[in-house]
Amino acid sequence: MTAERDEQQKLSEIVGRFGTAMLVTTSEDDMIRARPMRIAELCDDGEMWFLTSRESTQAEDLTEDIRAAITLQGEGRYASLSGMASVIRERERLIELWSPAAKAWFPDGLDDPELVAIRFVPIEGAYWDTSGTKGLRYLLKMAKAIVTGERLDEGSSERHARVSS
Repeated sequence: MTAERDEQQKLSEIVGRFGTAMLVTTSEDDMIRARPMRIAELCDDGEMWFLTSRESTQAEDLTEDIRAAITLQGEGRYASLSGMASVIRERERLIELWSPAAKAWFPDGLDDPELVAIRFVPIEGAYWDTSGTKGLRYLLKMAKAIVTGERLDEGSSERHARVSS
C-alpha cells in the first residue's frame, strides 16, 4: 500500500468516528459560516450527506458558492476536508437518508416540504491524530519544547491526503 493510500485510509478512519461535523460555507456577503450538522450518511469515498431545510443558511449559501469545508474534532482526533457541496431535492435520496432522529427537525417526516439534502464531495483533507500513545508522545514533545525553549514542530502531527481523483 502506498503512503498516499495509507494517509487516505487513516483520514477515512478518523472521519468515520464522527456522527456530527461542522459544515463551513461562504455566505452571499462573503462571510464564512460554520454550523454543526448531523451526518446522515458517510460513503466509502468520503462523500458526506446531511439533511437540512431548503430555507436554511447553509442551503442558501450553497446556491451562491458550492465551495465548502468540513471540520471534525474529538478524543484527540481532528480532521478537515475541503470540497464542493450541493443541495439535492431528490425524493428517493431523501428516503435513503431518512432516520427517526431527523423527525426532531422535520416533524412532518419525509412529507415536509422544507426537507432537502446536502451532498458534500471532498477533494482534499488533513488530519491530526494525537489520541492514545500518539497523544502521550505529543505531550512529551510539547513538554520538551517548553523546558528547552525551542518551538514545538506542530506540523509533525499533521497529515494531508487527497481524498478524490
